[in-house]
Amino acid sequence: MIVKAPRGTDGSLAGDGKTILVVEDDVDILAMLRFALEIQGYAVESAVDGLDALEKARRARPALVILDLNMPRMGGQDFLYAWRMGRETLGVPVVVITAESGALRPADLGVEAFFSKPFDVDALLWHVGDLLAIPSRVPGTVHQDPRRTEMADITDALGSVMTTLIIGIESLHDALDLPENLRTIATASLDAAVRASALGRRLNQLVSALK
Repeated sequence: MIVKAPRGTDGSLAGDGKTILVVEDDVDILAMLRFALEIQGYAVESAVDGLDALEKARRARPALVILDLNMPRMGGQDFLYAWRMGRETLGVPVVVITAESGALRPADLGVEAFFSKPFDVDALLWHVGDLLAIPSRVPGTVHQDPRRTEMADITDALGSVMTTLIIGIESLHDALDLPENLRTIATASLDAAVRASALGRRLNQLVSALK
């Protein structure tokens, strides 16, 4: 059962209009989460696969992401690798919901919480509220050294470029009339682009860790 929407001392809804990106290909779960989150006062943006989520998350930074792992086109883990290359991901908590192995833990994916399907909606809502009560880091405010700023800008731009490449190659790969030899090339190129995104994510982590 969905909890009654909690309100602050001023009568405002707990969500306060913050935008949550829900990435889920199951339409029933997506509709249920949208309904539950909107009752709490959150604005909800949705995506049905990782590529769709990547475009929307880069277009407008969400306050939090609720992410399924097993999806078509681009799964949740590949989405995380590609999206986290950019500085716009700093301070954005991620809650994973999935029917995959219960052996996975939040630390395995670098996320804040992990809910196995079927999950308790009330527990997820309260967890979301707790995460969003923590002040987030604002991108672009921690880099004082001009060289660090330039490196961060380069990795951020690289993330945007890789997102464009992945989306383009994936669209080409899925074209029904693509000759088989070109499909093989597209598959290899997509694998390389996804790996490049993972390397870029690691580079971004190293730049952020510079003293």
